[in-house]
Amino acid sequence: MTTTTKAGSRPDPSRDKPRRRGWVVGLVVALFVLALGGLYLAGYLAAGDVVPRNASVAGISLGGLPRAEANDKLRAELAEAESAELELRAGEKTATVKPADAGLAIDYEATLAATGVGRSASPAHILRVLTGGGATEPVVAVDEAALTAAVDAAAKQLDTEPKDASIKFDVPREGAPKIVKEPGQQSVRVDRAAAAEELRSAYLTATTVPVTAAVQDPDISTAEVEQLATEWAEPAISGPITAKTDKGEFKVTERAIAKSTRFEAVDGAPKARIDAKELRSQTNPEITKNVKLSKPQDAGFRFEGGRPVVTKSKDGDDIMPDKLLAAVEPVVTKSEGRSIEVPIDQAKAELDAAAAEKLGVKEVVGEFTTRFPHADYRNANIGRAAEVLTGVLIKPDETFSFNETVGERTTANGFVEGTIISNGRFVKETGGGVSQSVTTLYNAGFFAGLEDVEHWPHTLYIDRYPVGREATVAWGSKDLKIKNNTPYGVVIQGIINKSTPGNRGSITFKMWSTKYYEVKTAEPRKSDFYTDPPTTDSSSSCQPQGEVPGFTATYWRELYRDGKLAKPRENYSWRYYATREVTCN
Repeated sequence: MTTTTKAGSRPDPSRDKPRRRGWVVGLVVALFVLALGGLYLAGYLAAGDVVPRNASVAGISLGGLPRAEANDKLRAELAEAESAELELRAGEKTATVKPADAGLAIDYEATLAATGVGRSASPAHILRVLTGGGATEPVVAVDEAALTAAVDAAAKQLDTEPKDASIKFDVPREGAPKIVKEPGQQSVRVDRAAAAEELRSAYLTATTVPVTAAVQDPDISTAEVEQLATEWAEPAISGPITAKTDKGEFKVTERAIAKSTRFEAVDGAPKARIDAKELRSQTNPEITKNVKLSKPQDAGFRFEGGRPVVTKSKDGDDIMPDKLLAAVEPVVTKSEGRSIEVPIDQAKAELDAAAAEKLGVKEVVGEFTTRFPHADYRNANIGRAAEVLTGVLIKPDETFSFNETVGERTTANGFVEGTIISNGRFVKETGGGVSQSVTTLYNAGFFAGLEDVEHWPHTLYIDRYPVGREATVAWGSKDLKIKNNTPYGVVIQGIINKSTPGNRGSITFKMWSTKYYEVKTAEPRKSDFYTDPPTTDSSSSCQPQGEVPGFTATYWRELYRDGKLAKPRENYSWRYYATREVTCN
């Protein structure tokens, strides 16, 4: 475009100013870009395998080192921190994690690159090179799957179910009772996702990592148990309580209190409770020794004309459990003034004559007789057992025990020395021969249909007993137990005909009740016979004996009601030892 001016006129300079300013700005920008590009190019070209002069990683100076040397120095300096185990903590529990197992490691190549080593088109990298570098943190490589697995494994160690604090009395055989306390335990549930992030963040900067977890106190705390111990348990066993009655004075001992105390949770708080019946039971030795009480006597049975007759009951007096407890409770937590007054009440018999009459003891439902050769000890011991057992009542659902009823076979209990079987040999012992009574009683109960709870045949077969269907007892180890599985009472009657020289004696036991079961059985069967070689015995206690083969005996019983099988068939089996021939030298 051509501009013309009139002749004689001059051009206007203000019209050219914007043009000149734009040109200047453009020139400046171009020069800046050119300078910046030159600077960028210089930084790019300056970058190489040498760490910038001011660079450091985790406080470790690397400035001016070649890449390889810097790499070696970093690995040496950070080796301990890189592999140091991390302790995860939640509540009161800890678990350790090895970084390698959690997929945590230092990426040394990336860490050196971050200091400015190597060429990169990144402006940040160029700037770091141009400024000489600076402080840099290690770059961490993370295997997410390994981290998740390691955190989960550690969390399972930290996760905890709540456990209430507890308290109890420990009462040794000898010595004073002691208070035993167990602290409570919080419930802990670790937040796995949060714990993974916390572990990742703590790596290389800390060795203990508190992790996020839901923590809940137990219902019964340690502090509550400590308070109960101080305020109740300690004074409760600080000394005996003196109890006074109209018929004597006795002690409620610390042991009795400890043994009868129950610590329980009530509305989420620990409480101590004394069991009234247990306290009375634990105090009974002291009461029996020091207080003259007349025991109530239940109605029972005696035999007149060979038949059972009901005897009357007799009331007595007693210290009632609830009243003993009511007197003890106000002073049990006192350290002084531990003295009480306890009333004596009338004690009713548990079974009166009217109730005994209703038990249906009217006919023989089971009976058995065995015979024995003459021996004075047999007459004495078998007769003593029959005497003790006659009139014994087994109530419905009650279990009879021969050992508990007859007692230990001692001279004080009316027994004499006789022959018994011990470890497959005949030896002398007080009470020998009493197994004749046990076998006879077992069979009477067997044919009455009563439940066989426990019985033990002899180890050696004795031919005057039914094979297999016989029993023996040993104080403290073997018993005869029979349960009355009928709705009627069962009364035992023992009848002995003593032996004389040349004449055998006999023992009969009868079970009196109301017939409830019809019993079917078969004669026991012998099988699997064997023998043992003979032996010679030089001891002073030797008893000569002949050889008897060992064998297995089997038999069964079925119980019927109204012509129908009431229970599955009961199968019995017993293996007898062989009796080897013994010659006394």
